Amino acid sequence: MGLTKSLAAEVQEYGINVSVILPGGVDTDFIGAARPDLDKSILIPTSDISKTVLFMLGLSGNSVVDEIYIRRKTSKPF
Repeated sequence: MGLTKSLAAEVQEYGINVSVILPGGVDTDFIGAARPDLDKSILIPTSDISKTVLFMLGLSGNSVVDEIYIRRKTSKPF
């Protein structure tokens, strides 16, 4: 987060937006290999992350998202 905030402040004057997506457990090959004990049915599908990126890219030029935290439905909120 520190790097993201620093970069956002540094490039804002050039009209560049910097955002961060903080996903919880995402159903990827990496997590499957690292944590084979996890139930894949509760992991976040990669398509949800892709949709989030497309949402952020589709915003008007007058708005920007600083951060989005995506969690598994089974994890504790906040």
